[in-house]
Amino acid sequence: MTTATMDVAVITDLSVGQKCEDGTIYLGYHLDPKDGQKKDWFTTAEDAKFEGTKSKGGERLELNFNQAASYVKKLAAHDHNDWQCATDNILVAQFNARNTGAFADTYDYNRNFPRSRYLSKSMSPVNPVKAIARSFVDGKEELIDLGFVGFLRPVRSVPRP
Repeated sequence: MTTATMDVAVITDLSVGQKCEDGTIYLGYHLDPKDGQKKDWFTTAEDAKFEGTKSKGGERLELNFNQAASYVKKLAAHDHNDWQCATDNILVAQFNARNTGAFADTYDYNRNFPRSRYLSKSMSPVNPVKAIARSFVDGKEELIDLGFVGFLRPVRSVPRP
């Protein structure tokens, strides 16, 4: 498992989809494009919600790109305040793990567009006024205007010592 906190974790036996002691869910060991280092990634157990909704049945927030960035800057969850929006490569990892372990039945991937869209913080490399989102129905990348809405599953990364 881990030491007392994930901030000073020595991660040994975590598997993708495993719920951690702090309530986060382990997403895996992935590259952080911000600094080029591989890190252990964790997510919240639920999508971003309206403040005060804690149950699985609570209202999920539909956020645009800038609202999502603002939301994670203010988020304090699972005793951490270093949350961020996923990059596209981490969003792919979230999509691939969506039915694994503690992730099962926590993502919205019905066919009711745009409810199946999850936002990333990645901008389009070919169109700098578009952001990358991903459909959780089929995993396809979407280039969206910054004002379009989608769901957000906050993530955080921890470098291995």
